[in-house]
Amino acid sequence: MTKSGSKMRAIATKVDLSPVPASVFDVPRGYREITSDELKKIRG
Repeated sequence: MTKSGSKMRAIATKVDLSPVPASVFDVPRGYREITSDELKKIRG
């Protein structure tokens, strides 16, 4: 639930268990990883 009280529901229609390259999970240039505590501080 968001701050506005909205809800969203997602349903998977297909699951592909094929391996993916590790590079898919690399942080893009210009972005940085943050902790959940840092995210909470940003969001207020």
